[in-house]
Amino acid sequence: MKIKYKVQKLFEQKKKVEKAIESLQFKCKHSDQVMKFVYKNHRSSQSTIRWVCEDCEMTLLWPTETEVKNFLQNKR
Repeated sequence: MKIKYKVQKLFEQKKKVEKAIESLQFKCKHSDQVMKFVYKNHRSSQSTIRWVCEDCEMTLLWPTETEVKNFLQNKR
């Protein structure tokens, strides 16, 4: 099997998984939110602090400056 064909198949599978995750995140009520370090994008090694749903892992909100300070103090 050629590499090109394998890569195309994997990208198709990835797209299906991403759609399934999006569907679950859309249905989620996001009732349990936690502050976490998240990557700025899927190819980045830089992270930032965001409010994230603990159930579906969807990034939700930017924390306030006070929330960030409290979060970082509790991480020590």
